[in-house]
Order: sequence, then C-alpha cells, then structure tokens
Amino acid sequence: MKEKEIEIPPSDDYIITALDVAVGAPIPPLTRMKTFDPDSWEDVTLELVAHWKTQYSRVVRCGAGGDMGRDVIAYHHESPDTWENYQCKHYKNKLNLAQGLLEIGKLLYYAHKGEFEVPIHYYFVAPQGISNDLLKNINNPEKLKSSLISRWDNEVI
Repeated sequence: MKEKEIEIPPSDDYIITALDVAVGAPIPPLTRMKTFDPDSWEDVTLELVAHWKTQYSRVVRCGAGGDMGRDVIAYHHESPDTWENYQCKHYKNKLNLAQGLLEIGKLLYYAHKGEFEVPIHYYFVAPQGISNDLLKNINNPEKLKSSLISRWDNEVI
C-alpha cells in the first residue's frame, strides 16, 4: 500500500480558540434569550423593567398561575393605582392573535371584577415577537376591540 500525504485543509476567516473549545462558540445575546425557560424569561423581564424605567416607584413579578394576566407589574410614583403591565410570553413561535386576545381578555375580565384598575400601558414581552395579525389589531384599537368582542365567548373566556 502506498502512503498518501494528507493535505492541510484551507483556513477560513474564523479561527477556533481554546475558549471556543472549552465553552462553545459565542451565541448572540438575542439568540441566547430565546433559550430561556418561561420562568427565567419573567425574571429577566422583571430585572429589565426595573432598570429601564426610572418613573416607576415599584416593580414586582406576579407571574405563574393565578396572576390574572399580569406577569410584571410596574407602579408609577403618582398613584398606587397607576401601573403598567408587562405580559411575558416565551413561546416557540410568535405570539398570535388568539393568544394575545386571551391574555388581554383575561386582564380585562379581572379588572372588570374589581381585582385591580386597568393598566395605563400593556406590553407583550415575547422573544419571538408577535404575529402580523396581532400587530394589526394592536395598532388599530377599534379592530382590537372588535376582535376581542367577537371571540370572547368561544376563545377568550
């Protein structure tokens, strides 16, 4: 059998370092955030909201079962009843219209029952984003209201 010299493969622009071998290739921060579990996602949102906005007097995590559609609550300085809701949704895909309406409907239901005042702002915090259909509804309050009412009995509550 004749010996054959193995050629050195051509080098690419990326050089693997000892750190890459030890811990793996770097993962972009936005990609890493998609790997969080839902509870960690709420924790990260709580921390971000607390540092993001200085107008809040208090930021609390309310997520888990029985949260009445409130994951992270940010209270304003002016009044204890003035608050903003950060609804965390860590799904595999974008948050769709049915899922968004369910969350909004849940919060409105409990506000109507007198559990709390309606928030002055409502945010979805979803690493995959929201669907175009949900975005169209959010950007058109009349359309959002109509979608919520038409789906209330069968899909929302």
